[in-house]
Amino acid sequence: MYLAFLWHMHQPCYQDPQTGSHWLPWVRLHALRHYFDMVARLENFPNLRCNVNVVPSLLMQLDDCQQTTVEDRFLALAARPAADLTPADKAFLLEEFFSLNRERMVKPLPRYRELLQARNSAARGEGIWDISRFSECDYRDLQTWFYLAWSGESLQQEPMVRYLVSKGRDFTETDKQELFHLQRSFISRIVPLYRRLHDSHRIELSCSPLYHPILPLLCDFRSAQAASPDVPLPNVMFRHPEDAEFQVREAIRYTTERLGIRPRGMWPSEGALSPQVVAHMIRAGLEWTASDEIMLRRSGGDTAQARHFFPYRVGQGDGAISIFFRDRTLSDLIGFTYSHWPEKDAAGDLMNRLMGIAATAEPEAVVSIMLDGENAWEYYPEHAHVFWDTLFTLLDRQTEIRPVTFSHYLAEHPARLELEELHTGSWIQGELRTWIGHPEKNRAWELLAETRETAAARTCPASHPEVWNQIYIAQGSDWFWWYGDDHYSAHRRDFDLLFRKRLQAAYEKMGIPVPEVLHQPILETQDFNAIEPPVAEIHPTLDGRVSDYFEWLGAGRITGAVVSGAMHPSHSILRQVLFGFNQQNLCLRMDLTNAAELKRGEGRWKIEISFQRPAVLSVEISNQADLFSAWLICGDRREPLSMFALQHIAEVAVPMKTLAATRDNQIQWFIQVWKNGRPVERWPRTGTFSLGMGPDREHRAWMV
Repeated sequence: MYLAFLWHMHQPCYQDPQTGSHWLPWVRLHALRHYFDMVARLENFPNLRCNVNVVPSLLMQLDDCQQTTVEDRFLALAARPAADLTPADKAFLLEEFFSLNRERMVKPLPRYRELLQARNSAARGEGIWDISRFSECDYRDLQTWFYLAWSGESLQQEPMVRYLVSKGRDFTETDKQELFHLQRSFISRIVPLYRRLHDSHRIELSCSPLYHPILPLLCDFRSAQAASPDVPLPNVMFRHPEDAEFQVREAIRYTTERLGIRPRGMWPSEGALSPQVVAHMIRAGLEWTASDEIMLRRSGGDTAQARHFFPYRVGQGDGAISIFFRDRTLSDLIGFTYSHWPEKDAAGDLMNRLMGIAATAEPEAVVSIMLDGENAWEYYPEHAHVFWDTLFTLLDRQTEIRPVTFSHYLAEHPARLELEELHTGSWIQGELRTWIGHPEKNRAWELLAETRETAAARTCPASHPEVWNQIYIAQGSDWFWWYGDDHYSAHRRDFDLLFRKRLQAAYEKMGIPVPEVLHQPILETQDFNAIEPPVAEIHPTLDGRVSDYFEWLGAGRITGAVVSGAMHPSHSILRQVLFGFNQQNLCLRMDLTNAAELKRGEGRWKIEISFQRPAVLSVEISNQADLFSAWLICGDRREPLSMFALQHIAEVAVPMKTLAATRDNQIQWFIQVWKNGRPVERWPRTGTFSLGMGPDREHRAWMV
């Protein structure tokens, strides 16, 4: 059996088109930790092969990161002498320089943890800090530790980084500058590493469309309704297959020019395909593309489970392309579940699953594991170093599973299955509604369409590339990902601003006034949060059913956006969590995505609500076959909890007295779902929820 990994490296264009400054730091930060290390570890395993997909917009910005003349807003503030920081600078540092996984990347570092605790104590409201509580040395240490914490395994071996980590505190301005110089030099090693491993046939480099647009939507807005007939469309017509063709063609041209390698394959942005998109890929000379197994099922492919272990051919003769389909279960285990497991156990479990597939699969079968190459790893201890090294060691020691690149596989085993009719959709449920349909998303598309129409009436791409490049960048998927209420980011206002700045720049480069509407936020709810606090006491009937609309009306709400940030889980057990209280109890309601799945009694399920403050205890909802019960666990004491029901939803009440909750403290808690003794889901993905009681118990809720 064959095994094909694909790691997708992607970032949108963060550069402010009006100032030239990079507005958000994620290209540089992931370069320090992931873009190099993910590929470099393959050098220790000569028999490993991997597909590495890079978006051209990322390559462009990696080049910028190596230049001292291109400003990075975060880096510029970090490099500023601490003695010269303004009050606004200091507030920005306290707000933004803890933008990382605090459980994995702050808590293990004593000085950085100390600074975080001091910042939390200095809070004077949402995003408001008492900046006077920090010394010049504190600010300089914060400037340094933010970039030290983002330094990955390879960087940590550098003597300069090891010295600073051991020093720990009281950094100098010289320390900072030497660190930033080293990191700039380190980033310059990424592309040569990729090229070297590609030339030695250790990896295959592929690309995505130029600025990562959702290609079916560029071809025709109405393609969204092929998978979701009820999705609302924008109030304009948008049908520009020529833009999709440009994004494919120019991606191949740029990648070939920058890397010296003409890619044979393309991971379409978000695995989004349609018959028209595939036709563009075939005309561009691509040999393979890929998407999720759900696209095969919705295309009417062979419904046998093992059929997605083979590539399918679309088209005839030379006018054909092979499509590989991502194994959703294995890919999502790595992306969302294994980060909660002991890393060696996780690697062993994945290996056992692969060996189980190999035992019954045809010899030519290829299991495709495709996932984000950057965002998943910050949820693992040491950014998954132990997980990958253990897995690669296990793969190296056996002969039943052969790691390959997609092109190598096709050279030995050309696609023999044919797909007569390709479904239009993406890797997310085989739909496109993640990027269209919500009023905010549709408004963004309308403004983009109006800008493009204005540009088309006055210019053409060949004569005014500076205008059209702004439009092509604005077609990127990320802007639409963060509109609406299905994903949460503390920086969603920045994404809104950068999207509108691209459209503004198009008008400016045409020499005509910018419409006033482009100066107004598209976000309808500026302070959208994945957590809504309770507003009144609640007295629900705990029967496991939504028996009365009003019984949970005053409750707080936590949406699935707390586990759907830059990555989107394809399946989750919990859909939303409601929480509230009365004088006697804290009440929790968990809405289940598929209650029947739990109630069938297949496997051992457990929903664990862990309270960390003020009392340390947990509530366990678990099953014996199809019967569920709730238990209150405090230390060695385990007793039944009668205030519980699970039918269509799960409802539970915990006495305030048991929680030791008073008006002066906070309740900190998280939820974890287990199956067969292994964690499969956690809300939030790291840290805890916090409910501040306040004098009237009607207070704020947030994540810690």
